[in-house]
Amino acid sequence: LASWQCMLSFIVNNRDNMDSVVKICQFLGGKERCVIRSRFDGVSGFQQGALKFSTSHVNANLLWRISARKQIYNGQSYLGVYLNCKSEDVTTQKWSCQLQPILFFLHKHKSNLCWQSEISSTKLESDGDQSCGDESMKLWSEVLAEEKDYVKDDSILVEIEFRVKSTSGISTSLGIPETMIR
Repeated sequence: LASWQCMLSFIVNNRDNMDSVVKICQFLGGKERCVIRSRFDGVSGFQQGALKFSTSHVNANLLWRISARKQIYNGQSYLGVYLNCKSEDVTTQKWSCQLQPILFFLHKHKSNLCWQSEISSTKLESDGDQSCGDESMKLWSEVLAEEKDYVKDDSILVEIEFRVKSTSGISTSLGIPETMIR
């Protein structure tokens, strides 16, 4: 069985070699977790409010991806990070997916350290929200600050970990092997 420490080491140590990756791990107790990781390039050129999207990954018959943007929240510029999903199958009429918890990570590039935020639980569904996120994950000035070590070669590494608690109208299990994109 894969361990979180082993997976985190793999992700951090291979930061420069992959643009986007999704990992599925079985943890003790049979709980399935999905980790989606993406590098966002051109951070210094992010325009206020414009979303940047990662490559999409198919899990549980849904397309999953990360989006990031520079945005104003309570009068200050922040990095906002979101988990997005939509049905891969256009014939699927109604679906829902309960996620719990959702962890957001912004990695430092010279160490195994990262900034973390969390949403305890959320429901994504075809008739409502198809994304969730942290709109004020990190102050934009801190993201760009050289001494904070989040930016390397004008890119940041963002990761989202979540567990699918329940589904309706889609596959009940992620059940796919590790997949590497690009």
